[in-house]
Amino acid sequence: MRHWALIAAAYLVGSLIFLWPMPSALDSAVWGDRFDAWTTLWLIGHLAEGLEAGTLSAHTTEILYPVGYSLWSFGHVALQAIGALLVWAGLGVVAAYNCLLIGGIWTSALAAHLLGREITGSHIAGAVSGIVFATSPYLYAEGAAGCIELVAAGLLPLHAWSLVRLNRQPTWARCAVAAVLLAIIGPFNWYYTLFAGVFGLGFVAWQIVAAGRDIQTPAKALQRRRGEAGPMGGGKARGEWAESNGARG
Repeated sequence: MRHWALIAAAYLVGSLIFLWPMPSALDSAVWGDRFDAWTTLWLIGHLAEGLEAGTLSAHTTEILYPVGYSLWSFGHVALQAIGALLVWAGLGVVAAYNCLLIGGIWTSALAAHLLGREITGSHIAGAVSGIVFATSPYLYAEGAAGCIELVAAGLLPLHAWSLVRLNRQPTWARCAVAAVLLAIIGPFNWYYTLFAGVFGLGFVAWQIVAAGRDIQTPAKALQRRRGEAGPMGGGKARGEWAESNGARG
């Protein structure tokens, strides 16, 4: 846990440096100047006022008057709801917006590091993954465009991490973790829900194909399982193979 605390602190410092000079004007300037930034700022303030006054509703005419707008149409209201809670706790709207942007870069780096560490077993590889993902031109451009809900992309590598773990040791608990993470992505951004869902379907298809191949070539499947199990797991794999052959005989 100490390693992860140091890693989290390092990524937080890196996020502040990456977004500088915005952190020096946390409550007076935003990084990004277009319609997306202003609508997000408005929504954070609107949700905070509704929470404080107890008048929050799904439909409002305070934007796009007189037609109004449904808050469900934003497709990423969870992030702004977190911003509203920050405002309710005492931050200004601009400061809450900037904290969400910093948090988006920070959590994206952490999640990508976790994925890289899970795949390779190396924190060095994890650091490469985290730095490359969090400083990618895509996240930088979305932040500059004011689309902070797209900067908060950490749930994508986190969901991929859950699928990697599920592939290595299929259990109902790990399946549930992957499903819950996919469900959580939805309120934050429906684009990413679509991306993660397509990736999840691809993962399921891959597992079905792999299972069919193992049925057709059980000897190769056993050899692969021996390699995955390592020296300590070889005896178990051989025992299962002998039991399987005995059942067919």
